[in-house]
Amino acid sequence: MRKKTRKRSYKNTIAIGIASFASIALLSTGLAAFVLIRDAQKTVDGNFVVAGVTDANITLSITSAQNPSIVIDAEKDDFSGRIQIDSANVGPTLTYTVTGAVEVAESKNVTDNLDLYYYVNIKSKDGTSVQNETFEETFFDTDKFELVGGPLASKNQITKIPDEGGALNKATFSFEVGLSWGEFFNEENPSVYYDGVGANIELSEAIEEFNNLKLAENYIFEIVVHANNL
Repeated sequence: MRKKTRKRSYKNTIAIGIASFASIALLSTGLAAFVLIRDAQKTVDGNFVVAGVTDANITLSITSAQNPSIVIDAEKDDFSGRIQIDSANVGPTLTYTVTGAVEVAESKNVTDNLDLYYYVNIKSKDGTSVQNETFEETFFDTDKFELVGGPLASKNQITKIPDEGGALNKATFSFEVGLSWGEFFNEENPSVYYDGVGANIELSEAIEEFNNLKLAENYIFEIVVHANNL
């Protein structure tokens, strides 16, 4: 029996409200958005949205160019077994790599004078509510997924990569956010798991479980990068 899956795309309105900062830049790949207001709302296509929050005299840019969508699908080129990929798809996409650059005043340096970090929250499809607890109970507490780039709602430091030109006041950065297959599936794609270790599980149950995993596509990862003076 063949289980076909198809990539879905969502357009959602994200509301980011952060007080006591100089500026907020809503920076979502594929969208030319730079909003210098404290409460930013923007319609985005996909499952990841990035916002930058900076202190005065700091320049922050997000350079990520990959498709910011989550796709729950069978393993790429998996055309055998009980759960297979649709030939029109290219496989699952579980993570998003955020890349960017930051610059402080020429009289300062990024090593000693810059605190660079990010927070991640799971938002509802319309972007109006934080869904961290619901998401964790549905996918993490059951060990279906593991979080990449977490923990949620916590300060995560960003490693600053020295400027290739040697400028001490400039740096780039790169970090990954999203999901990986959990211990429930032996940390491998369910399409592989249900053909191996989980081969004794009824096919109808396996398909239902796989479809439930696709509910993760209905959420948005809100990533807020902070660049603060030290």
